[in-house]
Amino acid sequence: PVLPFLGLIPLATTWNFKLSCFPNAPECAADDVLRWIQTYEPKPFDEYFPEFAAGGQCPDNYLWSSVYLIARTPIKGVIEFALYQNLEYFNTFQEWAEETPLHDECFILRSPHLAFIPASIYALYGFAGIVSWAASAVLKAATAVVPILSTIYAIERNE
Repeated sequence: PVLPFLGLIPLATTWNFKLSCFPNAPECAADDVLRWIQTYEPKPFDEYFPEFAAGGQCPDNYLWSSVYLIARTPIKGVIEFALYQNLEYFNTFQEWAEETPLHDECFILRSPHLAFIPASIYALYGFAGIVSWAASAVLKAATAVVPILSTIYAIERNE
């Protein structure tokens, strides 16, 4: 029962706010909130991403951010070896994996696209489960057909 009132502790210690003052907000709270916003005011977009603001373009493919992240790991050599059989794919991988300030900024902006690979793996896993369930259902039905047919044959033979 005390948990809902724990939020009042900072109000009471900071601004001498009491429960009897409930509909009103503390007078100094608005000043403090404004001061906090002015202190931690976000910078303009151009300051966070100067290369992108200068006219740089990010790759359009949804898998680019995943490739850029994987290219920073030791797996990169294995992927390059596998892709070397097809030079078009190899060159695309090299272009996507190139580490530049623009690609670093694009990776930050496109980081939500990292969800596509785990989602794809989960979808494949779920699809495999559905296929295995369907296969087991077909096998159960197929194994039930033989006893049913042999029973019908035995009944027909005895009459």
